[in-house]
Amino acid sequence: MKKTKMLAALTAMVLGLVFVSCPNTNNGVSPSPENPENSGSTSGWTRVADGIKVNNELLQYTAEVDIITASVDVTRSSGESGAFRVDSGLTSPVTIAPYAIGKYEVTQELYSKVMENQTVTVGGAVKTFSQNPSLCGTDAEQSDKYLLPMNVVGTQKYRPVEYVTWFDAIYFCNALSEKLGIEKAYNITPTEFHAGHITEATVTVVQGSKGYRIPTEEEWEFAARGGDTSNQAWNYTYSGSNNINDVGWYQGNNDGTTTPSNPENATDLTNSEKNYSVCGTHQVGGKAPNTKGIYDMTGNVWEWCHGETSSGAKADKGGSWAGSAANSTVKNHYSGMSGHERNAVTGIRLVRSL
Repeated sequence: MKKTKMLAALTAMVLGLVFVSCPNTNNGVSPSPENPENSGSTSGWTRVADGIKVNNELLQYTAEVDIITASVDVTRSSGESGAFRVDSGLTSPVTIAPYAIGKYEVTQELYSKVMENQTVTVGGAVKTFSQNPSLCGTDAEQSDKYLLPMNVVGTQKYRPVEYVTWFDAIYFCNALSEKLGIEKAYNITPTEFHAGHITEATVTVVQGSKGYRIPTEEEWEFAARGGDTSNQAWNYTYSGSNNINDVGWYQGNNDGTTTPSNPENATDLTNSEKNYSVCGTHQVGGKAPNTKGIYDMTGNVWEWCHGETSSGAKADKGGSWAGSAANSTVKNHYSGMSGHERNAVTGIRLVRSL
């Protein structure tokens, strides 16, 4: 009898040790260096070393690059324009904290999967987001689409999303964070909504959050320049090269001989301009990357950033398929758009704090 009781006690102890030592798998993905934030992921969404998986299927073009793993100071220069210029009496160094950035612009596929069935309540009414608002399409029957032959643009779902407001970009970042079980980077309360888009909202940043967000101008330019002030690439005109044709799609190489009369505003185009075959974005990753392995930081689509002018206009950087080479430099930023505006040349690149 004593032997039986002793054996039962030992068995219970072993089983207890086994259960204590087993990790919480959280939908099959344990928190780890490759999946540091997946403890609360939902609906089969997980982040792995190669990008984002949905129901265990890897979404292409969702990989990230760690820019820095310790804070660095970048000295402002009176001879430079761009995010690190001496401006408005600011002379102290810019401190860049550790962060990761998307290797690619957000694709139409990723945006569509995140925004599917997303709704928001504004003024007591439930509003539904446009799942993929992009104007750069391939359906010739849709006169409001910018078109390029498929053998030119690549795969449609891998073209960058565009025609999103700054507020849409903020909401999208939060929605992706929620799917991955990460603390959201923003508090956002939409106050106006029109035709599938947030056109006005109050937005505050959640301090200390590791959720997805859009980059500050400084983070964007630091990554575009290659993240190393001592490397010659830091002084390249474009992200990764002094030759724009190596690294970016812009109006000078966008597979056509003419450009729309006003490509910055889709509503100003005639139907013939909207439908001709030399207009629009390209599949992400089609040009050479910069020294950090990041693609399309020159051209393709402008990328929304944190930062605004005294007039309240939001900043975006990088240039676009419809813009000039001068607009596509790493130093330049475009600050003529308000947060409620959208067009066929402005999209999203993700970052998150490490």
